[in-house]
Amino acid sequence: MLFIHYPLLLKILSDFQFWCVLAKLTVKPRNYSYPRPFYIIKKHMEPIFDRQGRTISWIRGRELFNLQGRSIGFVSNNAVFNLQANYKGTFTNGFFRDRNGNAVAFVRGATNGPIPPIPNIPPIPPIQNIPPIHPIPPIPPIPPIPRLGWSAIEWNGFIN
Repeated sequence: MLFIHYPLLLKILSDFQFWCVLAKLTVKPRNYSYPRPFYIIKKHMEPIFDRQGRTISWIRGRELFNLQGRSIGFVSNNAVFNLQANYKGTFTNGFFRDRNGNAVAFVRGATNGPIPPIPNIPPIPPIQNIPPIHPIPPIPPIPPIPRLGWSAIEWNGFIN
């Protein structure tokens, strides 16, 4: 038979409750997400959508992939470059923007731009190839003021 010393048990429980309260004050909950810039995106493939909500490309980290999984560009300090390190536009607040500040495409959670459509269900992400080593990108120009309209440029014209 197990003997329980109740005063000792109450002391242990009260100490445990104290440490739990202290831990709640000093440690963030498990599901707390720290704010982070959009160019530091999760490790899995995120779909990129066009103005109609169709999946047109993928992003993983700072690397851009086409629908077949081939690397087509990269993001560096919110600037978008193709594989030849040619400046193409910006990636801020979840919107890919052309040189005039108009939105070309977006990812889920995009803010401060045109109202994005409800995206279609994306296909299964492709198996991406190993991205090439990127050249050192040039210093991008001063980004334009973000506009609330969509660009006349389609994604392929934007990234190529």
